[in-house]
Amino acid sequence: MIIASWNCRGADRRSFPLTIKDIVNKYCINILCLLEPCISGDRADKVCRRLCFSHWIRVEASGFSGGIWVLWDNDTFDITYLSSSTQTLHCQVYDRTNNSTSLVTMVYGETTLSSRNPLWDSLRSLAINSTLPWLVLGDFNAFMSPTDKLGGAAPLWASMQQFRDCIDDTSLLEPMVHGDKFTWEKEGLKERLDWVFNNLNWLNYHPNFTVRHELKFKSDNRIVVVNSSLSSQRRSFQKTFSYQIAWTLENDFKDLTTEAWQGKNWLDGLQNFHRSALEWNDNRVGNFTSRKKKIIRRLEGIDRSRSMNLQSSPFRLEKKLWDEYHKVATQEEIT
Repeated sequence: MIIASWNCRGADRRSFPLTIKDIVNKYCINILCLLEPCISGDRADKVCRRLCFSHWIRVEASGFSGGIWVLWDNDTFDITYLSSSTQTLHCQVYDRTNNSTSLVTMVYGETTLSSRNPLWDSLRSLAINSTLPWLVLGDFNAFMSPTDKLGGAAPLWASMQQFRDCIDDTSLLEPMVHGDKFTWEKEGLKERLDWVFNNLNWLNYHPNFTVRHELKFKSDNRIVVVNSSLSSQRRSFQKTFSYQIAWTLENDFKDLTTEAWQGKNWLDGLQNFHRSALEWNDNRVGNFTSRKKKIIRRLEGIDRSRSMNLQSSPFRLEKKLWDEYHKVATQEEIT
């Protein structure tokens, strides 16, 4: 079972469904928690229907902020809604592959100290009845230690103490994390806002589970991926492809068209365009999946270099690569 949490900072972008498909396919995600989609009602359901899952549960956004979605495929997992608040979504997860049942709580914490009090109370209440394996994950918008923030003003001691007291009171454990420690980054300011916790029963049942902080996919927040075992099965998606519409997003497509008919009649120009366009597509546009994988590999390289302090300011290159990634995703969407 692979569960992922991501503060997507809005789910209403045109390219969002394709971005989610790429994320799910790359990390083999079975259950996806999306935080702060910032849309609700019919608009939210319309977006959910375009994502690569058969079922979902939503905690509505408050106006244009907040919201918690959990999405999954019902052929392998059966997820039952148990309770929710504006900051939590608590579910029971039944895994048909091994007939196991777990509790999973998705969290999107408020940004102010006093507003997070209901979150801590809610987790304490859930812990009382959590005899099953229990996983808690999401964006808590809170620090546990001053080292969870790099740059800017120092974290509030009272806020950190409230967070630590809640984790102690609920007997939750913090697993080791692979990847960059910080989960939010903007213009050199780094913060660890996303967290994963588990109870002892979860650890006993999933002794080899891992937690990774993955790429940000042009959000300010990293994707957090929890793998309950060492094995994974890659999801596959049916691909479609057509040329002409996607070509129009390339800057040199107009020049290609002009040159194809230059000094030629319509029929000769059409034949020349056909040959030139196919060759140009192989060299310039190519396979969307392959192009995106190459971009992601470069972004992962930047991410590793940054974590090892080999590059001090790769933000311009990172932004350029993400812009290129979303251009390719848009081309794929309109074909």
